[in-house]
Amino acid sequence: MRAVISHFYNEEYLLPWWLAHHVDLFDTGILIDHGSTDRSVEIARELAPHWRVVNSRLTEFDAALTDLEVSNHEWDLSPCWKIALNVTEFLLPVRPLSEIEEELTEKGRAGCACSGFIMVDEDPGHAPTQDRPLVLQKHWGLDDNAETVADRRADLGLPTFIARNRFYHSNTTGLYTVGRHSSGHPDYAYRSRDLLIFHYGFAPWTDEGMRRKTHHAHRMATADIARGWGTQHLLSQDDWTAQFRKIRPNAIDLGALPAVREALRRQSEGARGPSRRPGAGSGSADRAVDPDRLPGGRRPTDVDLQTQIARLQAAVAGANAQVAVSRVRIAEMQARLDAQEPLMTPNTRTKDLIAILLRRLPGIVAKLFRRR
Repeated sequence: MRAVISHFYNEEYLLPWWLAHHVDLFDTGILIDHGSTDRSVEIARELAPHWRVVNSRLTEFDAALTDLEVSNHEWDLSPCWKIALNVTEFLLPVRPLSEIEEELTEKGRAGCACSGFIMVDEDPGHAPTQDRPLVLQKHWGLDDNAETVADRRADLGLPTFIARNRFYHSNTTGLYTVGRHSSGHPDYAYRSRDLLIFHYGFAPWTDEGMRRKTHHAHRMATADIARGWGTQHLLSQDDWTAQFRKIRPNAIDLGALPAVREALRRQSEGARGPSRRPGAGSGSADRAVDPDRLPGGRRPTDVDLQTQIARLQAAVAGANAQVAVSRVRIAEMQARLDAQEPLMTPNTRTKDLIAILLRRLPGIVAKLFRRR
């Protein structure tokens, strides 16, 4: 059992990609709506009909209370592996999640931090399309863990502290710090390089992508603003543009990194876009090719089926012929083996040794008399 929890407000632009990406990774999801006025809820119910969409109890965006609300939903889940993500964050496993979970359990761990990356749009003039996974269209960015010194991070255009290593765990709750950027669980100190987080902070850099970055400002809690929490939501579009111009020259094609390349390869093998609606509990089976269709979407005719049957029958006949030849060779080898003297090996039993000696004794005696 695996679950993902996310909270959202007016995320109709990113939500289709996010849902299409995660609905195959997780058995269930809890999507907390903070009073969206766009099509976000409708999109969630269409693309993930077997997940839960719940209304937030909060009337404004309070960081600590939002984390508490997420933790309460974690608490209500049956024991399972879980992660809390923003709609800007995409989880990419380098290996199957089952392997990673088994390995963590064998090491006595109940979770791990993921390895975060800040995504940057290398080609803002080329908008991603809804028919392909976002991670395959926009995969330039920076490794959020490559630099730890605050001043150097600022020079690169990164936030002053590492903030995207989300916690994947099987605990009752994540014991998150404010913003869920870290956890009080000891296992958070262990970071896995087989679980990646793509944080789309600066991608896609389209009109829709830039607009969604400023629509939270009017919902910020006054107390949070006074504490300096979530100040990124108060930035103007000009501020975000200046940050984008600062970070963009430092971005690289993350696909050149071995771990990212493998994660993207796994993603491309089952690639599908948000336009395909998954069924409840679809999992990896939803990615399978329709056996009733030929490449190109054409349904097979009777001639196609007869041709396939003939090929299968020929393959079976060839296999049977090989089996017959192998049986003849086995019989020949067994006959040759039976005609030979038994060989003495470390596993030869005592009675076998006596039999061998009795069989050879006349020849040994004859040789002794000849020598005399």
